Amino acid sequence: MDGSRARVFHCGGGTPAPADGRRLRAALAPARPSQIFGITSASTTVGNQTALYLAAPPDQIGTASGLFRTFGYLGTITSAVIGSIVFRDGVSDHGLHTLGIVLVAAGLAVLLLTVLDRRLMNRDPNRQADTPDTSQNPKTPQGESSVSTTTQTTITPERTALLAMDFQNGIVPLAPDADALVERVKGAIADVRAAGGTIGYVRVAFTENDWAAVPETNKAFTAVAAGKMLHHEDTATQIDERIAPEHGDIVVRKIRYGSASTTDLHQQLTDRGIDTLVLAGISTSGVVLSTLMDAADRDYLVYVLSDGIADPDPTTHQVLVDNVFPSRAHVIDTTELRRLLGSA
Repeated sequence: MDGSRARVFHCGGGTPAPADGRRLRAALAPARPSQIFGITSASTTVGNQTALYLAAPPDQIGTASGLFRTFGYLGTITSAVIGSIVFRDGVSDHGLHTLGIVLVAAGLAVLLLTVLDRRLMNRDPNRQADTPDTSQNPKTPQGESSVSTTTQTTITPERTALLAMDFQNGIVPLAPDADALVERVKGAIADVRAAGGTIGYVRVAFTENDWAAVPETNKAFTAVAAGKMLHHEDTATQIDERIAPEHGDIVVRKIRYGSASTTDLHQQLTDRGIDTLVLAGISTSGVVLSTLMDAADRDYLVYVLSDGIADPDPTTHQVLVDNVFPSRAHVIDTTELRRLLGSA
């Protein structure tokens, strides 16, 4: 009896009896795969969230986060539906094999979508999500991808011209929040003047001979010619008086989208030793796009004022500013322009 008591006391002490040890191991065993699944799930969530913050533009992070959570919920619902179909008659080896095939197929589909996404392949890994990307070289070959170079830290005012393009009475009202746009451009003009830079004005206007010379092959301007629109003496073609030209400024009249193709603008800029352009204008998809392409081909150093341009179509405007212009110019705002001029 004493021995029995001793054995019972020994079993209830710090070392478990064999039966108790088996029960303890059985209780702990399911926790190990659960921990593995938990760590994997947490790491995946954090990794995906970090990738989202790096990939999404700062002004679209809220939308991107919402879509991220929405598709997460859709994935959960989809997995629950697949699981209920596969295991509708109970858990079996056949069901597990079927589920494995579905998971492999889904993984391969996601892998292919990732590998074939050109935007991921062309992304600069050193770009910070919360910093405007002003590190694009406007003198690189004109391809679709952008090439990152050293960010410009100063602008040389005496070799710089700000072009205020199509800010005329008949076009300004077409821009969203037109009054605020004009005020920002007015401030940028004042900053460039104060620093000793050049101001250039571009307006679109036609004479009777210009209308007559528009060929039928020109899709956009045959309508202008047929309607006798934008006559060079009309009030609609005069530059907005809030940013009116001053003595010594460059002023040209164009009859196509671009600022230089039908004017002597390039020659006037060359005569003044100007090799740097700051672009402001209406619209983003018209005069700004055409002038930027032409200026880049002529090897100008080009800056585009993101808050000094506008387009009647906000979506088109954003696509150009985010996806097209950075490969050919530095995209900055009027505040950054003031800083660059002040650093000269």
